[in-house]
Amino acid sequence: MTLGQNSGVGRRAKIRVSETSGSPRTRPEALVRVPAFRPYGAVLLEGVLMRSLKLLIVDVLLVVIGIFLAQALRDNFEFVATNVSGLIPYVIASIISSIVVVTGLGLNRSVWRFSSMRDYLILAAAAAVIVVSSLLLTFSFNRLEGTARSIPFLSFLTILVLLVGARVYARIHYSTRRGGAKQFATEAADGDLLTKNSTIIIGLNRLTELYLQAAH
Repeated sequence: MTLGQNSGVGRRAKIRVSETSGSPRTRPEALVRVPAFRPYGAVLLEGVLMRSLKLLIVDVLLVVIGIFLAQALRDNFEFVATNVSGLIPYVIASIISSIVVVTGLGLNRSVWRFSSMRDYLILAAAAAVIVVSSLLLTFSFNRLEGTARSIPFLSFLTILVLLVGARVYARIHYSTRRGGAKQFATEAADGDLLTKNSTIIIGLNRLTELYLQAAH
């Protein structure tokens, strides 16, 4: 006969009891699926890839926002439909260029809260490459028809400000939060309210970079 049995965690399994022999035997008819074991390195790598993809999307969105902001500055923040529609080929070219440049320079693999002047100089070079390559792509497509000649220069400035500003904000936010945590730890040190755990990383290789990015 067939019996239905519920486990403590809500799992169900059908047990078939055979009465042909002297002692009853049980054979599982439906096995409970157990999640396969995944190495820590694979989980860490997956988390880093997802984070890199998110940062890539954020950088591309900042580039697009910077282009429309440049158009708004040129039009004195007045909406002109013909100017916006003529900007679409340049925006598409900028999206393609930004994906290539950001992934090529590894900007989506950086840790924003640890950004420095060297990172900002790389961002300036990346913004220049994005603008120049977008300009060339758009010129080869429609010879910049519908795109004002001042847009590339203005978009370079706005893109640079947005890319650098996002990383500066992340750094300031982290420093402020860390400063508040240090103050709280100092005030609670007398009462032993906090237990501080420290992690020492020895060596610098690809796994170290993965660990730092996952801890971001």
